[in-house]
Amino acid sequence: DSTVASTVDCCRALMRQCGVGSAEVAYVLLSGGSSRIPAVRAVVEASLRLPVVRSDDPDLAVVLGAGAWAGGGAARRLAAGRPARGVEPLAWEIPGGSARLTRWLRAPGDSYAQGTALARVRLADGSLHDLTAAGPGRVLRRHAGPGERIAGGDWLVTCLRPPSEGELLTTPGVVHEAGTVGGEGAAAPVRSVAWSPDGRLLYAAGDGWVSAVDGASGQPVGSLAGAGAGHHLTVSADGRLLVHGTKDPESPIGVADARTLASLGAPAQDHAGHGPVAFAPHGRLLAAGHHDGTVRLAALRTGGGAGAGSWQLSMSRTASREPGRIRDIVFDPSGRELTAVSRVRQERGRITTWRVRDGAVLADLELDTPLERVAGGAGGGLAASGPGGDARSRSGREAAVWLWDRDRRPGAEDAGAVTGGARATGAGDAVLVRRGRGSAPVLAFSPDGRLLAEGGQDERVRLWDTRRRREIRAYGTGAAVRALAFAPDGHSLAVGTDQGLTLWTLTAPSA
Repeated sequence: DSTVASTVDCCRALMRQCGVGSAEVAYVLLSGGSSRIPAVRAVVEASLRLPVVRSDDPDLAVVLGAGAWAGGGAARRLAAGRPARGVEPLAWEIPGGSARLTRWLRAPGDSYAQGTALARVRLADGSLHDLTAAGPGRVLRRHAGPGERIAGGDWLVTCLRPPSEGELLTTPGVVHEAGTVGGEGAAAPVRSVAWSPDGRLLYAAGDGWVSAVDGASGQPVGSLAGAGAGHHLTVSADGRLLVHGTKDPESPIGVADARTLASLGAPAQDHAGHGPVAFAPHGRLLAAGHHDGTVRLAALRTGGGAGAGSWQLSMSRTASREPGRIRDIVFDPSGRELTAVSRVRQERGRITTWRVRDGAVLADLELDTPLERVAGGAGGGLAASGPGGDARSRSGREAAVWLWDRDRRPGAEDAGAVTGGARATGAGDAVLVRRGRGSAPVLAFSPDGRLLAEGGQDERVRLWDTRRRREIRAYGTGAAVRALAFAPDGHSLAVGTDQGLTLWTLTAPSA
């Protein structure tokens, strides 16, 4: 009988696993109702060549054994381990219930933005589908390989999500202390910082240099010679192009290979006389702000040249709304809108948002605080800062940080100005969250838009909860802060100061 034969094989396997030979076994004890069958006893005895004994009550023996196992069950229970803080599994619902994984699009250690495709699968009907991320994060481990069959709801990858307030350290961990990055000898002031989209490289720029360091250790990787006055940095969405800008109206934009830092020249002649630069979140659409109040856009080729169809967005010129030198620019997370800030007559600020597709003005607002910086968050948040307003304004000559939501901003037809600390006609949901002394604070949103980092001449970096609009952390830097950038996974913060580059971890290593 095959059932009895398989039982005998199981007995032999058990003896091998325990390292027990036949000579060490006194007898075989039969239990269970089937042991009453004479043929079973004969087969077991002949196959194992050992004496066979049947228990007094074979049925009761099974029950007693089960009871003994249950009685000691508590000692054999293993609790599942909880995932580390910030760690979460990702699973997807798949059309048809299952698919075959064709390839991974992000490797372990790679960071990603909301909407990034992490893997590609082929359905039963032959169509290909991308599995995209619902929010930003970093890949830790993958649990399926190319070619494997997967089902909807399977845990395919473990990721690290951006930290919550409770996960932020009271004192940040220091990965790289402020010091020399691009200069030789004394520490060089850092004017701008930017991360590669996968978070593996961190770029820093100052007067006459651009350098790259390892995003995890802060160790130098390479530098770009003859970079000019590096006051602005931006990296293309595919991580292949690095563009550096200056404040010199006679200097062109510089383009470099982001991986090798080899110079690729300038994208176009009409990009001279510019200020800030920014790549759109998707693709290689580059925007450059200019001193004449315009923002020019161009799609860059791999070699750094501008593609066909370059165009510009221009601030309207009316008696009450004068164009000003563009100080800073930022795309919204979708890449469909672009916001710029400028000064008007040195004592007022202006913030304008255009629709990139056709240049339509979506919002246009003047504040009684000159504006120098602007930043955008994934959740629709928008922040701007300036070095102070006219002495007649209620904010005096104090530096100011404004925060509001894109969805509740003023429309282009609103002409009301915002006065310091108060919501006025046309201000939408704008709120003055902080006033201080000195130059315009630098700003950076976390990848999920829940945190706003702000730093300036008071030698501190403040983290704000953008939803409740309150300060939740403050870290000392020991030097004036000139640049800030969250890592793409939100767990590290790059800080450029007058003393060099500092790289902080904001969460415990277990995350």
